[in-house]
Amino acid sequence: LDEEENAGVDVKYTLDDEPEFIRSSQITPTGADKGTATHIFMQFCSFENLLENGAKAELERLLERGFISALTAELVNISHLEKFRKSPLLSELIRAKNVKREFRFNVMLDASELTDNEMLQRERVLVQGVIDCLYENENGEMVLVDYKTDYVSEENYEEVLRERHSLQLGYYKRALELMLEKPLSRVEIYSVPLAKVVEV
Repeated sequence: LDEEENAGVDVKYTLDDEPEFIRSSQITPTGADKGTATHIFMQFCSFENLLENGAKAELERLLERGFISALTAELVNISHLEKFRKSPLLSELIRAKNVKREFRFNVMLDASELTDNEMLQRERVLVQGVIDCLYENENGEMVLVDYKTDYVSEENYEEVLRERHSLQLGYYKRALELMLEKPLSRVEIYSVPLAKVVEV
């Protein structure tokens, strides 16, 4: 609540709230639009089909079945998804006992967890969010994964991604642990361009 620069960060879209570039072919898509297209693919794709037949085939399947639009499909970076296809993360998701994608939550938190403003310390705040992926692995551990499509250099990607996203994911972790009534074993950022996992 105290950090103005966080306003508007990580805006997520659904099929009911398509970004402007999808509604109008006259507008040049931005990097954020491309990231949104990737998130839509990750939300609906069959992990098994992706592994077996490749990213292009799975993208075509989603397009044929109406999960994504043709304009969205054009913005998906196939090479990034092929990296995901070969990643240890995909293997773990396929073996997982339970996987939830685009998991929406609402939870009441003490304002003291969100602000240093003394006037708000005794208030309660409704926190809403959408978690890219929450899964239970083979050992019964709960793992939160947040997909990030922002560009980072391989030289310092861990530091940069933690700095950009740790605060948000800390709140997500707190909310999930309240709802699940059990601790999360890991909170991870998956860099889509780099196909690397960063533990937070």
